[in-house]
Amino acid sequence: MSRFRGDRLPGVAHPLEGIVVADLTQNVAGPFCTQTLGDMGAEVIKIERPGRGDDARAWAPPYWGEESATFISLNRNKKSLALDLKSPGGLEILHRLVGRADVFVRACGREPSTNSGSTSRAPAGSIRGSSIAPSPRTERAGRSALYLVTTR
Repeated sequence: MSRFRGDRLPGVAHPLEGIVVADLTQNVAGPFCTQTLGDMGAEVIKIERPGRGDDARAWAPPYWGEESATFISLNRNKKSLALDLKSPGGLEILHRLVGRADVFVRACGREPSTNSGSTSRAPAGSIRGSSIAPSPRTERAGRSALYLVTTR
């Protein structure tokens, strides 16, 4: 990896250059969090569902070319990898990625795609989506810009 990221700011090193982020988020808050890490120079590897990807890929119009403008606006500076997290092979690849990553970002949903049981292998810098307090609607999915950083 080069010391400088592209031609955007020649001669200025990005603070997270050399940091690898495993991104297991979708929709808005998580992708915005990891996009910010990518903007600061981290290598972000986004895990998506095969055939469907992040839900935000379907949030259109508006389109940018043939892609959802919403998805594009929240996922710059990322690499994408489609993994079936319900298969042993997909989980093994995820475990290897998380083991190599410096930071693991995930939402705390109940779906296998966001709650794969892989947190036991999470690196020292983990970020997870969370809610502030229980509510009568706790069982329903929600969106929040709150992400927690945890360290071991």
